[in-house]
Amino acid sequence: MIFIEITFTIPQKEEGEKIIQELLEKHLIVCGQCLGPMTSIYLWQGKIEKSTEWKISLKTQKTLQNDVLTWIKSTHPYEVPEIVLTEKLSLNEDYSEWMKKELFAYD
Repeated sequence: MIFIEITFTIPQKEEGEKIIQELLEKHLIVCGQCLGPMTSIYLWQGKIEKSTEWKISLKTQKTLQNDVLTWIKSTHPYEVPEIVLTEKLSLNEDYSEWMKKELFAYD
């Protein structure tokens, strides 16, 4: 089983927490963190922009990534959200067993 972490930014903490809560209720992730606030400085439509954002980090497994990505994109307020997927090559055994149990306990 391949575990992944999906990260993205969002403008409001409450929006991030809502996405985490909904994905947990659907058993598409086992854990989510909402980190911030942080300042993002980026190019958008040829201009330098600056905004306050929150970074959301989600833990799941690779076979669920498309469902998670679809959910994020359908609820995200940005026109082009930054969404980064990172495969976890190694997890401690107890943590990976917990993830398996939680993701598939309610199938």
